[in-house]
Amino acid sequence: LTGTRSGNQLDGSGIWEDNINLSWDIHQNNDLSYTYTYRFSLEDIDVEAKPSHFILELTEGVDTSEIIIDGVTSFGDWSLSNSNPGLPNEFYGVKFDFASFNYTITTYRSPVWGTFYAKDGDAGGLGKNAIWNVGLNFSDYKTNEDLTTDSFIVRPDGDSPPAVPEPSTLLLLGGGLIGLAGYYRKRSIK
Repeated sequence: LTGTRSGNQLDGSGIWEDNINLSWDIHQNNDLSYTYTYRFSLEDIDVEAKPSHFILELTEGVDTSEIIIDGVTSFGDWSLSNSNPGLPNEFYGVKFDFASFNYTITTYRSPVWGTFYAKDGDAGGLGKNAIWNVGLNFSDYKTNEDLTTDSFIVRPDGDSPPAVPEPSTLLLLGGGLIGLAGYYRKRSIK
């Protein structure tokens, strides 16, 4: 599952507003977990302006111990502040507290549509630069039926995959099926 957001699919402030792209690549691993990789790219900017942090929406109440992230992170409610200039609405998520163009999460949570916010640190005198998906501009973004998938990005936090049955459960199920087959065979012989 891959995708990208740019141009009118993103909103923001400073030079990032018209010059940054966010792309993602999501793949399912052999153990049924998902690896989500997000990449920022800047167009037509001579100064390297890495995001100082990237906040990715999560469903509140998710067991964060099942999420594997490289680097220093924090979970919580994020809102407009000096640390998050221009953030239009509060949301719960994971904050990647390091400057990078790439962010990776591995989790058993399946993909759903959601939001993000990122801002730069030292952008070489470019001013305060921030970026987010346009759906976040609406306080009712979770229920607004006028918004399309282009207004969001893919994020983790759908339902976890079903638990793998234990071997004893499979034996019971198999024994029951064999018993039913024998019962019907015996009935058909009479």
